[in-house]
Amino acid sequence: MLFKGLVFASCFALSLSVPASAFGSSFSPEQKQEIETIIHDYLMNNPQVLVEVAQTLDRQQKEAAKKQFDSVVESIVANRDLPRRGGGENPKHYLIDFFDYNCGYCKKIRPLTERLAKEHPDLQVIYVEFPILSATSIQAATIAAALYVKDKEKYFAYHDKLMAETKKIDSLDYIKAVVKEVGADFDELSALAKEQNVGMVLGQNISLGKTLAITGVPYMILDGQEIRGAINSYEALESMLNK
Repeated sequence: MLFKGLVFASCFALSLSVPASAFGSSFSPEQKQEIETIIHDYLMNNPQVLVEVAQTLDRQQKEAAKKQFDSVVESIVANRDLPRRGGGENPKHYLIDFFDYNCGYCKKIRPLTERLAKEHPDLQVIYVEFPILSATSIQAATIAAALYVKDKEKYFAYHDKLMAETKKIDSLDYIKAVVKEVGADFDELSALAKEQNVGMVLGQNISLGKTLAITGVPYMILDGQEIRGAINSYEALESMLNK
């Protein structure tokens, strides 16, 4: 049994690493048939091998996905071009918030994230403009990104105003009104958006979303843990903080 197991392992590994054309030319038809018979018989007598292979593959895929996820999170935290607030000079916790200005659930859970930031001053919230729900969402996010480049304080005033709006933001006139309310110039921001290639910035955010397999908002990452969709309670949110 041990000998056959070694033969099987060698042949199976060889079959995976050698192209089919090379496999066919390396052995005679009789040898090929004998190898196939050995592999077939071994699998029939030891079906648990397939289970072990599947488990190993699943583990390797999960490890690779986790490594990629951690890498994306690290890149977001390190990207100082993304809007962020709170946490002091050396934040202990991070909340990465992918949002759309027309996302009702994003606005519904906002009091929970604001409370979390207030009660945990060592938490830094990183905002990722992720306009996926409408054309107006893209317009609002474009102006927001330009405003962040121009004046960070006014960006947060604009951001907070739009996220507090309970109605759908469906007109450019409303966006212009909010820009004026926070003391900025819409035409200037529109020109700045083109100069700074804000579309590329938003495109990078969308690319991050694809890598993270985000299919909708709200989507958050709190201390390395994903939160897909709305969370029901403050206690559930707070419990996800790394101790």
